[in-house]
Amino acid sequence: MMLDDPEMREMAQDELREAKEKSEQLEQQLQVLLLQKILMTNVTPSSKSEPEPAATKRRCSRAICSVCTAVMPKPAAGG
Repeated sequence: MMLDDPEMREMAQDELREAKEKSEQLEQQLQVLLLQKILMTNVTPSSKSEPEPAATKRRCSRAICSVCTAVMPKPAAGG
């Protein structure tokens, strides 16, 4: 068997150790990137009187567009 050979065992242990170190480094990088994303999504605009960005404005009306109806948000109850 491969692990019966001392050189192969040592080489496998070295590779495993290196892979664990790399995994820990990647996990730390991922945590930093996720934290940055969370912080960026929690940023609130300084003024609520600014116009709504074009990307978030509704382009369809339920009354005239049947293509979008299935994915459009439903109106709040009572409103």
